Amino acid sequence: CTKTLPKQIKNTEENLNNIQVVDMFGEPIDVTIKIEGSKIIVTPNADYITEIPYTLVISAGLENEQGAKLKQGTHLTFTFN
Repeated sequence: CTKTLPKQIKNTEENLNNIQVVDMFGEPIDVTIKIEGSKIIVTPNADYITEIPYTLVISAGLENEQGAKLKQGTHLTFTFN
């Protein structure tokens, strides 16, 4: 799963902690998260189950390269076919 944001994001431990993937029950999924410029790249450490919804959650506080922090969290729900 890749999410592109409008601005470049600081590649810091604090920012990585503001990003997670949860299953349909809200339980965190074991993933590897990388920040590359304005992209957040999430790779599962185990196979996703097809047809089950997952949600990429980006919490408020995510900081861009200019030092501005996201004031409100956001999310993206996705499935694999």
